[in-house]
Amino acid sequence: SSVTLPSSLRRCAGAPFYGCGNLKTVVTNAVVPPSTDNQCPLSGVEMNDVKLMVPSWSLTEYQVADGWNQFYTVEVTDFMPQNVVINKDFVFALRDTLDADYRPNIDLLWTDRGYTDGFGYNNYEHGNLTINSRSKLPVNNFSMYLSPYAKYYLDYNQYNRIVNGSNYYNYTQYNPTCLMVNGEMRAENVTINLMNQNSRWQFISFPFDVRMSDIVPADSLTQWVVREYSGENRANNMLDSTWVDLKKDDVLKAGKGYIMHCYNNNSSPVMFTVTPVKESVNRQALFMADDRNVELEEHIAEFDHNRSWNLVGNPYPTFYDSRFLDFTAPLTIWNSRYNNYMAVSPVDDDFILSPGEAFFVQRPVDQENITFAKEGRQTHNHVRQLQNSDMEQMPRAKAPLAENRQVINIVLQGDETADRTRVVINENATMGYDMNVDASKFDAIDAAVSQLFTVAGNVRYAINERPLGDAVVELGLHVGAEGMFTLKLREDVAGSIVIEDRLNGTMVEITAEKGYTFSIDKAGDVMGRFFIHLNMQQGGTTAIEGVEALGEEDNAPAYNLNGQRIDADTYKGVVVKKGSKRVK
Repeated sequence: SSVTLPSSLRRCAGAPFYGCGNLKTVVTNAVVPPSTDNQCPLSGVEMNDVKLMVPSWSLTEYQVADGWNQFYTVEVTDFMPQNVVINKDFVFALRDTLDADYRPNIDLLWTDRGYTDGFGYNNYEHGNLTINSRSKLPVNNFSMYLSPYAKYYLDYNQYNRIVNGSNYYNYTQYNPTCLMVNGEMRAENVTINLMNQNSRWQFISFPFDVRMSDIVPADSLTQWVVREYSGENRANNMLDSTWVDLKKDDVLKAGKGYIMHCYNNNSSPVMFTVTPVKESVNRQALFMADDRNVELEEHIAEFDHNRSWNLVGNPYPTFYDSRFLDFTAPLTIWNSRYNNYMAVSPVDDDFILSPGEAFFVQRPVDQENITFAKEGRQTHNHVRQLQNSDMEQMPRAKAPLAENRQVINIVLQGDETADRTRVVINENATMGYDMNVDASKFDAIDAAVSQLFTVAGNVRYAINERPLGDAVVELGLHVGAEGMFTLKLREDVAGSIVIEDRLNGTMVEITAEKGYTFSIDKAGDVMGRFFIHLNMQQGGTTAIEGVEALGEEDNAPAYNLNGQRIDADTYKGVVVKKGSKRVK
């Protein structure tokens, strides 16, 4: 008359008890309702006198879960599961007191079962556990998945958002899992299951110290290497020696970033298990519920754009909203999908870091660490709508921004390639390189990857924050192959942006819809050819007068509004010179 389902059960599809009319009590010890494919496990019978018994933590989840919600009567048991398997979003609201000898095993897993997530996108189930408790939860064995493999797919999404402003999302079944602790938790044994993309550099970080010998590939034939970044070598202008291989007995430090490359003959993902250093003081840091501080090293350099670079990592086992960093300088992010870097700003962007993702920052002179506020944690990679109380805590609310500060995002698009550079007009900024707001452009590892940057002096900028000055900024390109390319704005701005092509003798105004298309006949750097002329509106006026008289003494090249070079002496009408519209 009754049946008990084990706590390890994850799937109960196909109505396994169809027509079992004598079955009056179904007891399930699984904390997360097993997937049913929308069919009630007990079907084809009268349900009025049947009870479903579930763990006390899970009453609400079973009442709303597809299939299980067809039971009319759902009651709770006092069962405390020894094996807790989480393969979906789940919240533990623990009792104020727990039995002293209760130490469960908790496994956060990914699955290949597709579903539509809460944001309307096709995704795959994966275990995201939030623990809310006023009592300590001691755990025997804890395991979860970090997935640089999934970040390869997320990088496609992030890159489209950052470069093109689009919100297309692409997922893999090998999703990372997330753990968000609001309370106190610890575990006797911790295992991170690491899923890497085959034959790709991945930027990784761990919340605890890890010895190289404790990173163990599932396939013994896997070839792999881990490297750390030497900001000291960069500061000393040893640019060919910035990446240093780690040895078997070396220790990866908590919160520090590294790069990892692996290869085997099998298809991706390449699997590893990772365990913390037992004697480390931060071996329980995976379960921290408070803000996390990551120390930043200082390395004095001759040039500011080479000074104090640090490769750090997201210290939480969750996604993290970079807007909550107590840090306003740019972040330089590795994109494993396109094999290049992009710079984002906690002040101007809403970039979401993946669990265990590493990224570059430049330490400002007066800031010894970077603080990850706990409010930035989240169990998904979507940009959330923030409340006013949240927004007051973000760097963009704290940063001393100029009243008329304007952000200009310029995009380079080619055949299967894209990149972005940014110019920020801020009359409080300087023309020189400022580590607090500027970001130098990192070269892609692969020379075949095309890149876009601005140039000033000997610096290539990914983000160039400056006053308007002469309203002209040089654009530099590196193209991986010959072909056709387009320069355009990611979004329209208040004012006009004109591209000057000094090779072809043209000046063309670009917008988010209208770009300037040109050809490059040889791979390599393209310098001194492209310049942008900024005609920015500030406080209702323009930084460069929109229309002015054209003096006879002005011998600069002249163009009409279609970008065609003309003879200024004979042409009648509106003429573009040095980025300004003038009347002849």
